[in-house]
Amino acid sequence: MQSEQYDIPCSVQESPECQSCVNHKNLSCRYDAADLFHFLIFFMPFAITAIGGAIVSGMGVYLWFWLAYAFFFFYIWEANVLCSHCPYWAEPSRVLHCNANYGVIKLVRYKPQPMSRSEQA
Repeated sequence: MQSEQYDIPCSVQESPECQSCVNHKNLSCRYDAADLFHFLIFFMPFAITAIGGAIVSGMGVYLWFWLAYAFFFFYIWEANVLCSHCPYWAEPSRVLHCNANYGVIKLVRYKPQPMSRSEQA
């Protein structure tokens, strides 16, 4: 993806020394399926209620527009503006491996410089 070498966080390296890290107990550095499960336990009741309400009220067709917008925003726009500056983006894989946006496909190259003013707005 890029020819330069960057400092890649230990959480995306092959065999990090997590047990010897001073922040091991304080940080959630590595992706864990249990974290996704906990998120879904709290999120799904609200999502099911909102989607059901939209369908019952006759607004169900607008859910497709919302879904398309959410996909564009979170997988293309946000990843390009915010994630491409993160050290996790420097990982050689084409897929992002971080706790916030695990699984996003990298469409742009890693940008090690700070965000521009337009990206900060």
